[in-house]
Amino acid sequence: MAFNQLNVKSYAGGAVVAFPVAPLTTYTASKIALNGVTTGLVTSTTGLVLSMNTTRQNVEWDSLSANVQVQVTTNALVVTPRWQVSNDGTNWADVVPFEGQTYLAMATGTGSLVTTTLVTAFLGINPGHPYIRYAVLSSGATGAAGDNVYVSYNYRMRWTVS
Repeated sequence: MAFNQLNVKSYAGGAVVAFPVAPLTTYTASKIALNGVTTGLVTSTTGLVLSMNTTRQNVEWDSLSANVQVQVTTNALVVTPRWQVSNDGTNWADVVPFEGQTYLAMATGTGSLVTTTLVTAFLGINPGHPYIRYAVLSSGATGAAGDNVYVSYNYRMRWTVS
């Protein structure tokens, strides 16, 4: 599965002094398999954990977005995405959307394949937590084979002065 990727270039000319622009980084899509996931569980995958403790993932939080594609077939299976943060990379908490809003369902299974694709931005805050991930809440039915969510990230690396 491939998503369209954005290439960002910076230019400066004449007497203009350009600040270095951090490269745009893209993660390859990780698969969240919903087969056997019971209703009411939040699920993600290790490949979606971003760590502020690793220099290669020194994320500019206000540039972070997730490319998401949901493919569900199971009748009444509802998939609701969410951002989560953690202090230890094990215990996760939902990031509450602005003004206490709730996360909206992204797809509902009908018995036939339903595919939904979107890009969702992180809330543009520095959460103060060393780990962040994109996850989905399953509800309405237990997932079956072929019920999957694919996620990749786009973000800028934080530029550091050495």
